[in-house]
Amino acid sequence: MTAASRFPGPHWWSSPFRLLQTNLRETDATLDASRAVDDLLSLGYDTWLCNAGGIVYFYPVDEPYQRTARTLAERPSGDLVGDVVNAAHERGVRVLSRFDFSRLPADIVAAHPEWAFVDRDGEWYTEDGLTAICPRSDYHEVRVPAILDDFVRRYPVDGVFFNWLQYPELAYSGAYKGVCRCERCRAAFQLEHPGHAHPRGVGDKGYDLWLTVALARLTELAERYSEVVNAVRPGTPLMLADVRMDIAFLETNSALGHGGAWWPHTPSELAGVNRISDPAVPALVHSSVNVGLPYRQVAEEPAQFRRYMAQALSRGALPSSVAVGLADADRFPCLRSGADVLDFLRGHHDLYADFEPASQVALVRPRGGTALSAMQSRDDFSEYRGLYTALQEAHIAFDVIGLQHQEQLAHRDVLSRYRVVVVPGTEGMGALFRRALDEFVRAGGSLLLTGEAFEAGHRDPRRGARRAPEDTP
Repeated sequence: MTAASRFPGPHWWSSPFRLLQTNLRETDATLDASRAVDDLLSLGYDTWLCNAGGIVYFYPVDEPYQRTARTLAERPSGDLVGDVVNAAHERGVRVLSRFDFSRLPADIVAAHPEWAFVDRDGEWYTEDGLTAICPRSDYHEVRVPAILDDFVRRYPVDGVFFNWLQYPELAYSGAYKGVCRCERCRAAFQLEHPGHAHPRGVGDKGYDLWLTVALARLTELAERYSEVVNAVRPGTPLMLADVRMDIAFLETNSALGHGGAWWPHTPSELAGVNRISDPAVPALVHSSVNVGLPYRQVAEEPAQFRRYMAQALSRGALPSSVAVGLADADRFPCLRSGADVLDFLRGHHDLYADFEPASQVALVRPRGGTALSAMQSRDDFSEYRGLYTALQEAHIAFDVIGLQHQEQLAHRDVLSRYRVVVVPGTEGMGALFRRALDEFVRAGGSLLLTGEAFEAGHRDPRRGARRAPEDTP
């Protein structure tokens, strides 16, 4: 239970809402907040996720490790966050503030070298003049809690979002940086796994052990940040991608140059996985109005954008959107194309507030809810995607259950709601979930195993043992 959910008052995020993020550039610090609220409402949204600080700040700060957006001084108030909160609240629009503590200008980190993320080659990870910060550093341990405490004392925001609260194994450029090898990370790994060599990256011995240690640290930080925020403003939700807090943040978008690897059903499957694993945690399926991460000024095709939104809604998640800069519907026409989907959600608010899956067939999805986690787990999605396509084309209603949440699913006896469970492979499947499958079959359920589940050396969940080659039909 998070600090926000322990608050006895009403939890606004437990009812459907419609969120738009403006991922502001430094030059956007002079934006007209009232006009931006008008635009947001006209497009069908009722919640604004807007930049606050981290790499650069959009409100007055004075610490040497904090820098304001270079055009903030041109703003009459000198305070974009304050103007955004006032303008939004006057119109009944909620505001979530975005922080990104993953990187800092390189010269700031040079003054605090102990804050730096150290990549697999023992080097700092610096791109575009920004250096990555290790989540075990005093920046995260000491400075960030102080920043958050000061912020929520100043501004009555409705929630806080953390971008990239993770270990940056993958750079924005796509380069692989590996596991952090700073002194604190090496010591933490040795404390948990004495005698094991510190891994450098994916595929190394001990890498899976490091992933567990890393996730525990990120969870510790998220929970601490939630306590800091809610000590000042009780009932303030936190949202981030890699740790499940009050609101699940799931991202999807298309890309240029995907080479046929792009999977068009990502919004639907991400929404379904979250709805089944954590029905009490609302999920946003966040779609960008541009094509892919590198092409921020190339507008998404309107029909594709609407499909993202409809897929999310069909599986019980909330469609949300992000624009780099202002939400300019002339520059990104897809914003207008999604307005009717949002209007449908607004008109059927009560229906989606109590949305419950009713499928009697479940398809097990391999581990990996994001590109990073899919790379970390190294699981093969081809068999799963073939089955997904086959079920969809046969018009068979089905839920998607994700192996990354297998312990929760087993403890909550989720499988008992289904008549058929389809398993495209057992890679990454733990003993607890295997036993849950055994119980499912003993209770009369039907289990369909395909592909890798029948390959030599892989365990058959029905029989509690590994299949030898001669056992394979």
